[in-house]
Amino acid sequence: MVEYEEMKETSSDKDDESRETEKLKGEGFRKYSRRQYMNLVCLLLLSFFAGACYVLMVPFFPGEAAKRGLSIFQIGVIFASYQLTKFITSPIFGYILVPVGTKPLYLGGILLASIATILYGILNYVHDYTTFLTLSIILRVLEGLGSSAYHTASFTIIANDFKEHLSTVVSFWELTSGIAGIGAPLLGALLYEGGGFQLPFYLVGSLMFILFIISIFLLDSPTIVTDPPSRSSCRVLAEPHVLWALAMILCLSISADYLLPLAQPFFSAQYDLNQIEVGGILTGAAVVFAIGAPIFGILADRGFHYHLVVIGFIGTGAMDMAIGPAPFLLIDHHLWISILAALVMAIFWSMTMIPQFAILLRGAIEAGFPDNYDTYGMMSGLFNSMWALGATLGPLMSGMLTKRYSAEWALANCGFLMFGIALVSIVYLTVTQRWKQNISSKPANNN
Repeated sequence: MVEYEEMKETSSDKDDESRETEKLKGEGFRKYSRRQYMNLVCLLLLSFFAGACYVLMVPFFPGEAAKRGLSIFQIGVIFASYQLTKFITSPIFGYILVPVGTKPLYLGGILLASIATILYGILNYVHDYTTFLTLSIILRVLEGLGSSAYHTASFTIIANDFKEHLSTVVSFWELTSGIAGIGAPLLGALLYEGGGFQLPFYLVGSLMFILFIISIFLLDSPTIVTDPPSRSSCRVLAEPHVLWALAMILCLSISADYLLPLAQPFFSAQYDLNQIEVGGILTGAAVVFAIGAPIFGILADRGFHYHLVVIGFIGTGAMDMAIGPAPFLLIDHHLWISILAALVMAIFWSMTMIPQFAILLRGAIEAGFPDNYDTYGMMSGLFNSMWALGATLGPLMSGMLTKRYSAEWALANCGFLMFGIALVSIVYLTVTQRWKQNISSKPANNN
């Protein structure tokens, strides 16, 4: 009977907390302070420049590297070193975030990334094969290290300052990053044509350094009070909800970068499209994703996060099958089908991606981890690490499968992966829902 009374008290506390959260959500963004808005401005500016730095060199760097004798594989290693660095270091930054402090980690990451980007321009004067390859990898690793630091700090600040609108603010982050991803390759190509190899790096790196200076004065973070003994990254990895969320993030990240190595060869070989036309399709998909992100962020914050990810994974898998189309569908190749599938897939991908961080964080808190900066930092580190791993595996998987079989079968396999994680999600959500219902009904039955 005592246990039942304790359960009722706990349930009442949760109901009060839920009503308070709904009240805060109902106030919208009007309830936030000037400090929180200044933080949001800094975060969105960083998201834009971070997205620009990541893809800035795509149009011209491979050609410059090839002039110095680098192979396609070596160029791929240079690009991959960025994500591999994030995969390794993000959990570390998440763990040390509380002792180091959010703002120092945030500023240090921006400073390191801006300096590395500027130094990339100096490679224009390096013509030796070995030196160019070595410095390219080192600078790309430093960029990844800076990105790992400021991404971990940024998502921690978002979780702390905007917890009632977490998915909505994450959607704003993805929107600004997506805009940069759309425009930065074109900007990089124009700057390269107008000012040579070094100009794109000097300009964007300098703008990031200016953001570093601005953030010193604008960014603010609260004093962190936490209980160090409660922190255990190993224990959080034993929680089923967290493992499920990390599996979703990994699969989604694989899907996100899956098209990168095979889009141009596939559309060129199958439909005789040139690079500009293929780029137009990918740009269109990025625009669709950016438009959908805020909409799905609002829906996720209103409690539809689980619905969004399940529907999103199923839809993404179906569109992967349709782009090829998959050989077993016995459908003839039609350009309009492939283009439409790519654009619709961007909608489903946006639907699936936006709620992921909130789901991961919610799983840790429901497992008993404190709702504080410590947990935000750990989850931010794990989120960015798993995302980086998927961004590394995606292009490798699609490239290998395309080489061994075909682009159609490679896309179909990605579709199977999406259907698989959708099925796992449905089973997991169904089992946990029934388990919670059984737990809640036991006191009533005993009474």
